[in-house]
Amino acid sequence: MRETRRVRVSARQVYAFAVAARLGWSGPVERAMAQGLAFLRGPGSTGSGGIAARIAVDGTILDAGPDLYDQAFWMLALAEAQRISGDPALERQALRVLDLIERDLRHPSVGYEERRPRQLPLRANPHMHLLEVAIAWMSVGTSPRWRGLGHQVVAMCRDLFRDPETGALLEVFDGDWQPLGGADGDSVEPGHLFEWTWLLWRWQALSGEATAAMALRFAEIARRHGVDRDRNVAVDEIGRDFRIKRATARAWPQTERLKAGIACRDWAAPGSAARSEAEAEILSAWAAIERYLDVAVPGLWRDRMREDGRFVEEPAPASTFYHFACAAAELAAAAELAAAAELVTAAELVKANGHGAAAELAAAVRAAEPVTVP
Repeated sequence: MRETRRVRVSARQVYAFAVAARLGWSGPVERAMAQGLAFLRGPGSTGSGGIAARIAVDGTILDAGPDLYDQAFWMLALAEAQRISGDPALERQALRVLDLIERDLRHPSVGYEERRPRQLPLRANPHMHLLEVAIAWMSVGTSPRWRGLGHQVVAMCRDLFRDPETGALLEVFDGDWQPLGGADGDSVEPGHLFEWTWLLWRWQALSGEATAAMALRFAEIARRHGVDRDRNVAVDEIGRDFRIKRATARAWPQTERLKAGIACRDWAAPGSAARSEAEAEILSAWAAIERYLDVAVPGLWRDRMREDGRFVEEPAPASTFYHFACAAAELAAAAELAAAAELVTAAELVKANGHGAAAELAAAVRAAEPVTVP
C-alpha cells in the first residue's frame, strides 16, 4: 500500500503556526507558513482553487476530491495566514474555494454535499467548520459573502441539526437532511456540542444574531451527560438518550470543553451561579488537557484515553495540533479579559503559553503526519 498524506492536515498546520505567531512564538513562522501554503497551492492543489483529499509521498494525487471538510480547512488556513501577513490576495484565493463548493457541492435545497458523486450520510460537522471559516473571514476580510455563509449554517443548525425533542445536536442525515433513525442516527458527540457552543458565541458577538439559548443547551447536555467526572474527561460519544456510548476520550474534545467554558462564562452574569459553574468548567477542562500534554517530549501529546484512564501508546496525530492551538489562543485571550476577576492566574497563563500552548507545540511539530510519543 502506498504511503499517503491527508492534504487538509497541512492546512491545519498553517492555521496552527499562524496562531502560534499570535501567541508570541519567535520561531520561523513565516517560513513554516510559506512552506505550507506552497504545498497547498502546488502539489496539494487540484488546479481548481481547492485542495485534494489525499496525496502520495511522491506527490501523486490519490484522491482529488473535492471534499467539503477539506475545503473548509483550506479556507480557514488562508484566513489565519492573512491575519498574520495582511495579504489581501489570500481572501481572493479563499473566495475561489468558496466558488468551488458553491458550484460543485451545493445541496439541492440547503447547505452542501460532502462529495461528488453524492456520499451519504450528510453530516453536520463539515458545516460547523464552514461556520468557523465564516467567523474567521468576517474578522479579517472584506467580502459580504462570509456573513451570508455563516448565517446559512447557523440557520441549518437551528432548523435541521437540532433534535426537536431534546435540543441536542445530531450528527448524520439522509440526502434530504432528515435525521437518520436507528443505530446509525443514535449519535451525539460531546466534543461537537462544546465546539458549536464556542462558535455560536463568536457568531453572536460578530453578527448580533441571538444564538445563546441554543448554544447554552448544547453546553448543558455535553457538560451534564458527556463528561466522565471520575476521570474528568469529555467522552467521545453519547446516544440520543444521553447515555454514554463510547467512554473513550480523545484529546480534541477536551480542548473544545475549555473553549465552551469560556463562551459560557462570557454569557453568564457576573456573580451568578452560571458564571461560577463556567469558571469551574474552564479550570477542570484545563486540568484534563494537562494530562494529555504530560509526555516526555514537550510540545507533543497523547491522543486517546481508554475507559480505564490509561492512554493508548501510539503516535501523536499532527491533525490535533489545530485543536490545541485554538484552545491555547482562547485561554490566553480569556486570561487577558478576565485578569481582574482572577479567572486564570498568572501561573496558569504561563503554562498556557508554555508547555500546553501553540507556541511550544509549534516548536516541536514539523511534519504533517504523526510522530511517535515516547
